[in-house]
Amino acid sequence: MATNKKIENTLAILALICLFLFGFIIGKQTTSSKPVIEYVKGETITRLIPYTEFIPVKVYEPGETIYIDSIEYLINEIDTIALIAEYVKTKHYEQVLFDVDTLGKMQVNLSIAYNSLRSLDYEFTPIVKQITTIKHQTYTPFLSSSANSFGTVGVGGGIYRNNIGYEAKYITNFSKQGVEVGLNYKF
Repeated sequence: MATNKKIENTLAILALICLFLFGFIIGKQTTSSKPVIEYVKGETITRLIPYTEFIPVKVYEPGETIYIDSIEYLINEIDTIALIAEYVKTKHYEQVLFDVDTLGKMQVNLSIAYNSLRSLDYEFTPIVKQITTIKHQTYTPFLSSSANSFGTVGVGGGIYRNNIGYEAKYITNFSKQGVEVGLNYKF
């Protein structure tokens, strides 16, 4: 009789160890959810390029006929005051080269005075593509223990799968032993 009890207790302990190992192995299994793609605005890069760096590559001298917007103009007289006023005038230009949700925004600012480029600066705000893959556990193992006012104690464990738990527990009141099977729901 005592030997049967020892064998039962040994088998119960071995069963618990096996359940624990089974739960541990099952708990390591995960499944990947869909990757989450976000576009994060980066730090704005600004650079001013001084005008001394700009050297004309080609200079075109107008002939006696100038075409502006497909209209032909003959040069008969030269308006010196208008030419000097145009020559001294400083013109500022701002142009957005691109503003794309996936690349960012690039803006160029330039100034022209004395018939040459005086300053050129740009602002670039990049957009960085950030991919996050979230892994969810398919199986979550758990251990449990219990005691109640009837003098019974229990030890067990189980697994949760999609918020539903399956539990097996060894219970005893030290004169009688048994196995309890349970179904749980995780909120």
